[in-house]
Amino acid sequence: MAEGFPAFILAPISDDGIIRNPDPQTNFETVPKDLKRAYVQSWNFAIQRSLPGDLALEVAYVGNHGVNNESRFEVNAAPAPGLGNAGRPLFQQFGRRANTRVSIGTHTYYNSLQVKLDRRFRNGFGLTTAYTWSKAINFTDDSRGGA
Repeated sequence: MAEGFPAFILAPISDDGIIRNPDPQTNFETVPKDLKRAYVQSWNFAIQRSLPGDLALEVAYVGNHGVNNESRFEVNAAPAPGLGNAGRPLFQQFGRRANTRVSIGTHTYYNSLQVKLDRRFRNGFGLTTAYTWSKAINFTDDSRGGA
């Protein structure tokens, strides 16, 4: 640390625009310039009613939407297991054997109906019971090559 950070080494780019790496096993990850910042939208709505017998019923809707979540997609994966490097698309074109991932913006969705029934503690007895019915939709990345 006394010497400071080492100098940044730029990758040499040839006239044809291809970045060649002397070590074809080095992994690359790319992020598109137009990838937008991710954010989450959340909302809920609940109704609670008092019922006879010291019971309280609550019914709620809960929703969540993730926008532009960054997911990594392996672009140098073989289309079927067992093909080895010969099945990798970038190996066929450029001799590249390493993983090459690109980041893409994806969306996630969560919706649920939540029901809860409470009985206030009285005469040595209390009760809480709840049920959630939900659906979640997500895009996941190809993790065969590691995280």
